Amino acid sequence: MAKATRVELLKYLFALDEGAKRVLGVYFRIPEEEHPIVEVPTAFNFRLRGPVSNETLIWMIREVGDASPFEMATLFLVLLATHQGGTFLDIGAHLGYFSLAAACNTSAPLEVHAFEPVRFYNRLLRENIALNRQQRRITPYPFALSNADGEATIRVHGPYSTMEEGWLETFERAEEGQERITTRRLDTLFAGRELQSPVVVKIDVEGHEAAVLEGGVRFFTTQQVGAVFIEADAERTPRAQSALDRLEEWGFELYAIAPSVSQMGLISPVHRLPILPRSYVSVLQGQASNWLAIHPEHSPFESLEEIHLLYPLFISTRFMDDEELLRLSVHVRESLLKLRRQVTGSGTREKH
Repeated sequence: MAKATRVELLKYLFALDEGAKRVLGVYFRIPEEEHPIVEVPTAFNFRLRGPVSNETLIWMIREVGDASPFEMATLFLVLLATHQGGTFLDIGAHLGYFSLAAACNTSAPLEVHAFEPVRFYNRLLRENIALNRQQRRITPYPFALSNADGEATIRVHGPYSTMEEGWLETFERAEEGQERITTRRLDTLFAGRELQSPVVVKIDVEGHEAAVLEGGVRFFTTQQVGAVFIEADAERTPRAQSALDRLEEWGFELYAIAPSVSQMGLISPVHRLPILPRSYVSVLQGQASNWLAIHPEHSPFESLEEIHLLYPLFISTRFMDDEELLRLSVHVRESLLKLRRQVTGSGTREKH
């Protein structure tokens, strides 16, 4: 039997990937809580359980393409912001992907508060915390954060859930069900508490981001919050622009995460630009739905240069686990030491 060429293997893998998409497509026609539950390993020291068609898991299951892990640029930035410890608030935690990434990749003291109001996903969140033995580090909450303490209706479509009227219709998604949930304000929940700094917050609540900020005015202005990751698509969500503006009013500097820009040949420059200042995105006619707000007085990042220098290396090693990364580091160090000895020896011989 003739050996397959590289191109033939690529075409075969592509066909398998397309076939997987068709199979998984069946599951998009039924609610996610009725889907088979799968458990997926990651290269970042944790495993994740969830419905087979869940977007987060699909990115990690598929073997073709270079987009995995899920939301790669945001994952890199969350790891960088939390690796020295502090407090991480995961608002809209879903399966616990970012909570676990933060908790499982630092040896420093880190408190993680994970908020997920949809009953099905809150159950999976708790299961994933237990699966990865992170009960001491991650505290799950079964309610939503908003601008009032009380109750609200949350509308559900697959992995998406929102309290914002019209949000599902904007994204052409039909409602599959509703739940009555409890809502709390950040200012109520953490009143009188001083959280361990740096405080890092992730907000992904499908159009309800502005309401979360409204309920946390005191929190964001007194708790030494150093960074806020926020999903805010200003083109599709009317209140998204006001959420970004409010963060700037509080002294945060805004950066688009992995933006797509149409000028200067920088189309989807994910491998080059992990972040881009908000003003640059406007000038370059860019698009972004994920943002990083950094407070210069409390920033968890050593420098913006560090972000840009480490990101290409993160991409190139994203499929390696810690042991593989350690072996690579040892190999590079030994190679550099060998090269240094050769250069030193050569210089010594020249002197003689």
